[in-house]
Amino acid sequence: MKRMALLMSVVLTGALVSTGCRAGPEVVPGEGASAGEFRSTGGVALSGRIPLVDNAPGGASFNHERVVGPLVEMSARSDGSWAGRIAGEPVAIAAGGTQLVGSGINLRFTRREEGLEIGGLWQNGLVRVVVDAKEIRVTSPWRSFSLPAREQGVYGEDGQLRFLGEAGNVPAGPHPQVELALLATLSAG
Repeated sequence: MKRMALLMSVVLTGALVSTGCRAGPEVVPGEGASAGEFRSTGGVALSGRIPLVDNAPGGASFNHERVVGPLVEMSARSDGSWAGRIAGEPVAIAAGGTQLVGSGINLRFTRREEGLEIGGLWQNGLVRVVVDAKEIRVTSPWRSFSLPAREQGVYGEDGQLRFLGEAGNVPAGPHPQVELALLATLSAG
């Protein structure tokens, strides 16, 4: 009997791991989140198909204190810096900086009136992302594509990539939350 219980425990644990289930905060958009719940003020969502790219839906949400998604879990520190994990690796970001440095990560963010540019090393691969009013261009080991802007914060003919809430007005969204959410979304899948 004990052997059967142990076997069932192993099988159930394997099933949870293989389906990607994980414990974490529930993303609760809008008002009325109770204590302990994560209330999103913005995010990046990828849905639908991107032509010539093998992609899975993805996304990450943020508020002023956290960035949360399948590949990112970052929190603001009391000194204004950020710390947490990206793809399971520890990362720390200096307060107010335009650079993100951690294990396998060395990025520079440039915000201009016309948009946002991100370039450097992300998860040990070279990436470049340019977002402006006309399009988003992505070059990375995981995904390389260009999507035309459909409207403010929405890219792709079918709206495959969306900047939500506070992220919707690129480049004016909160830093580094928009950049972290975008990169975590693009490298998922």
